[in-house]
Amino acid sequence: MNIKEIKKNFMGPTITKEGNSEYWGTDDLLNNSEMKDELLQVCMDFINENGINCPEAIYQSDRVILNAQEFIEKICDLVGYCEVEEEP
Repeated sequence: MNIKEIKKNFMGPTITKEGNSEYWGTDDLLNNSEMKDELLQVCMDFINENGINCPEAIYQSDRVILNAQEFIEKICDLVGYCEVEEEP
């Protein structure tokens, strides 16, 4: 199953609403073992590619911060984005 198929299956009813945003339920993620495996792989790849071997490496390495945006995008592509209601 590719990421688009997983996202299609994941996009279900929302369970939390905060302000103008709706977030997909974490129960959906926890019950999807393929998604958990892919999410773990994305995280492990980021840790290994950036040489994060301790908490200090996160704060003292510019490459971690520079690569964080792409990492966050990969996570959101996998688990989904929040929906923002347009204000009237």
